[in-house]
Amino acid sequence: YLKHILEEQEIKSMVTFPVYIDDQFEGFIGIDDCHSERLWTTDEISILKNLSILMALYLKRKQAEKQIIESNKRYEYATSATLDAIWEMDIESGEVMWAKGYEDHFGYTDQKLPAEIVFLGRIHPDDRKCVMDSFKTAIKNGDDIWSAEYRYLKDDSQYINVSDRCKLLRNEDGKALKAVGAMRDISERKKAENQLIENEERTRQLSLHSRTMAWEVD
Repeated sequence: YLKHILEEQEIKSMVTFPVYIDDQFEGFIGIDDCHSERLWTTDEISILKNLSILMALYLKRKQAEKQIIESNKRYEYATSATLDAIWEMDIESGEVMWAKGYEDHFGYTDQKLPAEIVFLGRIHPDDRKCVMDSFKTAIKNGDDIWSAEYRYLKDDSQYINVSDRCKLLRNEDGKALKAVGAMRDISERKKAENQLIENEERTRQLSLHSRTMAWEVD
């Protein structure tokens, strides 16, 4: 069958090398001569062999790039489906990267900023020291998880209540390298909690008032 194909294309001589990616055959690369039968030189064979290796490396890189793109798409789909704003911090450089949810939930379009702006500049001044101290303590103490609740400034200059929780990623020596976390708007929950506290306080005051009136009647 192969001989028939070669004769149809008037190929007199040919040399090929297979292309493998992780031991899986992907095809072959070759050169041919349609004018005469010939013996290929060592240099020609060596060049073709190197080309087959380069082709395999190129195809493997393209496969890896495709997997990364697909993985990023899945990540975007997952983050867009959650109520959280996902963030990642390089602890050494202090740079913070946000998923698209940051814009959706807080209105900011900047997705790559230093921590001084993302946290110090946008956490409510009354909460700032407590939050940052607890984060530094978690890093220093070797904790794997950090969490806090605080007020955070939105792009519309309004503060909202958020719940923030992250996983601290460490090297073999226990040094914290990255923090991957999720911030969620809990303003409605806080509003309900405060309403409950007010109702309980109102009920307590009414109860005290009722007892006082009963004592006066007695």
